[in-house]
Amino acid sequence: MLKNSSTDLHINQDLFVRLQVQYLLQQTISLWWECENNAYPEMPSYTGHLQDTNEKQLGLFTNELSQQARRLPKTPSEIQKVHQQISNKYSRLACSILGFEKSQLDFIQSSGLAEVLVDFAQMARCFDPQISGEDIYQAGRNVMTMNLLQLLLNLPVQISPAIFAYSMLYPYSDNYLDDPSISSQTKLTFGEHFKRRLNGELIRPANQREQTIFDLIGMVEGQFERAQYPQVYQSLNAIQDAQQKSLKLQHINTSPYDTNILEIVFEKGGTAVLADGYLVAGSLSPAEADFMFTYGVFTQLMDDLEDVQQDLKDGILTLFSQSARLKIPLDGLTNRTFAMGQILLNRLDCFNSTAQKPIREILQKSIHPLLIVSAAGLGSYYSRGYLSELENHLPFHYSFLSKQRKKIIRQKTTLTRLAEILVLRTKLD
Repeated sequence: MLKNSSTDLHINQDLFVRLQVQYLLQQTISLWWECENNAYPEMPSYTGHLQDTNEKQLGLFTNELSQQARRLPKTPSEIQKVHQQISNKYSRLACSILGFEKSQLDFIQSSGLAEVLVDFAQMARCFDPQISGEDIYQAGRNVMTMNLLQLLLNLPVQISPAIFAYSMLYPYSDNYLDDPSISSQTKLTFGEHFKRRLNGELIRPANQREQTIFDLIGMVEGQFERAQYPQVYQSLNAIQDAQQKSLKLQHINTSPYDTNILEIVFEKGGTAVLADGYLVAGSLSPAEADFMFTYGVFTQLMDDLEDVQQDLKDGILTLFSQSARLKIPLDGLTNRTFAMGQILLNRLDCFNSTAQKPIREILQKSIHPLLIVSAAGLGSYYSRGYLSELENHLPFHYSFLSKQRKKIIRQKTTLTRLAEILVLRTKLD
């Protein structure tokens, strides 16, 4: 077992995180194969009548959002008023539909998570006025993860230079490597430059994208001195190595016997949140690192389930897209993903924090509905009856979700603009 302290670390410091990743990767893969693939866990059930009632409530809320998006608030006071109205209505729906308790919503409100996300969005737009709302959202998801880790580690919830920089590195580098229009050779060259800069080498950037990424690495260096916090930079190297390996997944016709899809996917997801942890705390206990690696694997699986159709279109291999391409029902993979979520919740026990209990409760209520919603739009990739059974554990009918999804797509531009105004300008007064 690897130990992470200066007194009992019996391996070269330069190799610690690399060996840690290999240990955690093999452990998580073993856990995956131990997960049941023929059943999903117990979940709350909803009658058809209750689903109808929930749909009416949510329908009224989305209609109000649509109306508000057509008459955007303009003054700081109007923005603040609309923000508060939407927040209050959302809280009531979370309680009445998803079963959240007031104490759990109060925890979210008092934790500072919402305020920090607003701070991050404003900082991101100042850093890059051209950054899209979608990229801010993508980066903001990582900020939320790192803020949750701060709570679990009894650290102040804030945007540190390292948190800002790492969250902005992806989407910049991640989207670049995932772009199928960019040649593999160009991506490999970029990866070599990125690697050298991560290792502290001051090299000339090849283009503006590289300059931006190098500037962000400089922010991390400003917070964590390399000699004192070697594992911070080793973790950044680990996620970069995993990203480079994931380039092999951009060839949909690759034989599963030539590419270990499971290992590449797990390493990519696990190292991402492991790096989150090191950039939050500087160092981690073995149990904390174990939780964060598992967290990353689970969220990667959730993302890959949600993106099956797009990955098939773009020719990107994942466990889910490969099975879908081969006409293998996704039932077993989805059941195993449910089970991995439960393992993640159990590993929260390693944190001695007052935030641990409410975070566990919130994740417990959120994980299953999110997975079911992702699966709901993939009917043709599941066996007959599987999704029908899952529908009983969702507060809404699939047909309602499909209509709402189409409505959101039609109004994406105006809804995005409303979200940007509320997030980026809420604090103007």
